Amino acid sequence: MLLQIKRWLPDRRIIAVGDSSYSVIDLLSALEGKVTFITRLRLEAAWYEPVPERKKGQNGRPRMKGK
Repeated sequence: MLLQIKRWLPDRRIIAVGDSSYSVIDLLSALEGKVTFITRLRLEAAWYEPVPERKKGQNGRPRMKGK
């Protein structure tokens, strides 16, 4: 819904506020750069950098989180 509102109002800055159930990484990454999302995070939440790109021919399981 937030992305639809951004399409309807491309020149407006969209700021959304949600509770802790909205602190989902997939949702926040989908809205990154399009909508400012304010949410409450748990105190023990762990922050990681984005996963680095895999090198061509790299063996092993792909990384799930960055540093």
